[in-house]
Amino acid sequence: MLNHELGCGEGDRAVDQRGTRAPTEPSRAAARVLVADDSASLRTVVRVTIASQGWTILEATNGMEALSLARAQLPDLLLLDLDFGDDGLDGLEVLTAIRADPATAAIPVVILTASSDPAQEARANAIGVALFLNKPFGPIDLIAALRRVLGSDVPGAPLGLHLVQTGALTPAQLERALEEQGSREAPVPLGQLLVERRAISEPELARALASQRERAAVADRRRRVLVVDDNHAVREGLRALIGAERRFDVVGDAASAADAIALARTKEPDLIVLDHEMPGRTGLDAIPELRAAAPAAHIVMYTMSSQIGPEAAARGASAAVPKGDEALLLATLRRLADTQPDHVALPTASRAAGPRASLFRARRRWPWREVGGVAIAVATYTIGFLIVEPVVGASAAVLSVATVAAAGALLGPELGVVTAILTYIVTTLLWTATGHQPGEAILQIGGNGLGAVMLLLLGAGAGAMRSALSRRRRVEALLGHALLGHLEPAAAVGAAMSIFDAQAAVLFRVSADRSELRSVSAIGIEVPPLLALDSLAGAARALREMQPAIVDDAAALAVVGARSAALIPLHAGASGLGLLALLDGRAARFARAEPRVLQALGIAAARALEAASAQPVAEVAPAAR
Repeated sequence: MLNHELGCGEGDRAVDQRGTRAPTEPSRAAARVLVADDSASLRTVVRVTIASQGWTILEATNGMEALSLARAQLPDLLLLDLDFGDDGLDGLEVLTAIRADPATAAIPVVILTASSDPAQEARANAIGVALFLNKPFGPIDLIAALRRVLGSDVPGAPLGLHLVQTGALTPAQLERALEEQGSREAPVPLGQLLVERRAISEPELARALASQRERAAVADRRRRVLVVDDNHAVREGLRALIGAERRFDVVGDAASAADAIALARTKEPDLIVLDHEMPGRTGLDAIPELRAAAPAAHIVMYTMSSQIGPEAAARGASAAVPKGDEALLLATLRRLADTQPDHVALPTASRAAGPRASLFRARRRWPWREVGGVAIAVATYTIGFLIVEPVVGASAAVLSVATVAAAGALLGPELGVVTAILTYIVTTLLWTATGHQPGEAILQIGGNGLGAVMLLLLGAGAGAMRSALSRRRRVEALLGHALLGHLEPAAAVGAAMSIFDAQAAVLFRVSADRSELRSVSAIGIEVPPLLALDSLAGAARALREMQPAIVDDAAALAVVGARSAALIPLHAGASGLGLLALLDGRAARFARAEPRVLQALGIAAARALEAASAQPVAEVAPAAR
């Protein structure tokens, strides 16, 4: 057990091209964070990250130490592993004991997990956790988690943490560099020191500084707030209260639900503070239209009606705060400021939250090969009938069975049905031409044209078997390449797209806190480098249950411009979680996809993602352009 109070001397300050920093005000009172994990390397990552905030870090290596420290020190946050690798208390037992003790029950707990076990996560959620953080994670992932749990006033990551996140430095190297920086008589920027020591290269420093500026720009953006209350004095009071916060900008206020909906469409707020009891229409009734008008906005009910919380949440509100509790209102707004609201199905005319992707327009081509295949099948049948008919008579039509079965197996179910229809028509014409009575032989089995129906079913069935077997064989071959380590992300994405005849496919890496999707490889779609996980309907469910999710809702998939999707969760070993998304602009394209085939495809994609773990930059296959 260790107790560190190490300051990195790098707070959240402006940077220049060499990493020089200008002082700024501290972000919040010094917090104490307890990390309980048996991995020394993981504790080092947490230690350098927490120390960069000027906070106190407490460390425990097993469950008993974690529980003792939590009771003795009452930390502001607990980062808790689930499996300590010994015979003592596990993470769930520690969590249960903490929640059962009134002194520690309110401590927010973030679960650190190396695997996604839905049953285990459900138990932890039932006991009470703030967040799950998937291993492995970097300092930037941990900063994002701190912001979500402790509030948006957690400062951004300093330069050293960006270098660790990108793999340019190890946490231990950063600790040594900071010690050397502190021991020098003349101040030297960290970036310059690391380049001088050849710990990093100039390009690595430039990339880290660019990443730091990009994330700082997002974090420093003032969140737009809309206030809705029929009482003028309350509106003015909320304007003054919220406007005094540096992070917030009150962009408008409304006295009625109708005015609020109109303002939400034009002001595009990030947060809406909404009263319930208003003349004409209640705030509760207005929630769905407000969500449609501003899908990226969190709605916080601020009301005297204490019983509406569950119903407000069911309609799309993110939180409910009793009127008069200004401190809780501000804390709630800070907590929600850097997150996306839960997904709601949006009208196609609404703007989706965050960046949007767009499927490439499918190229239309005349199906010459398919038409040629059907024509050859029918012509072969016609010739065979004319050759056999003088010997067997009208029963020569039995050749149509083999013709339809072969067409279905070779060309697929749809063309198998087309071939069946054409052979039925051709058979009738051939009987007439050869002096036979239409309806003889196999077309009279069962009466009432049952033979024609049987032909249709035969064509469709043979084609379906061909499609299923073909998919399985191709997925098995893909798995073989993956197991041998010969599968690149672009190859996995291209194969998945081809196997399921999808218009597009994307391989994502999931952030450690399961809030973002980072594109690794994409074909058939222009996709932003980062997407909020909640913006892609079904993604959170797929990752929570670790089962493929099929989504058939154009509005729900507006962020990727698709009408149907198959979302396959991946567990890529040390690379963490991933997601393979098969996308199509046509409805119900994946409704009949076999879950076992999707899961096997996911295993292959996970191997490809694991092999590409050292590639932080999104890769877009040339074929997608």
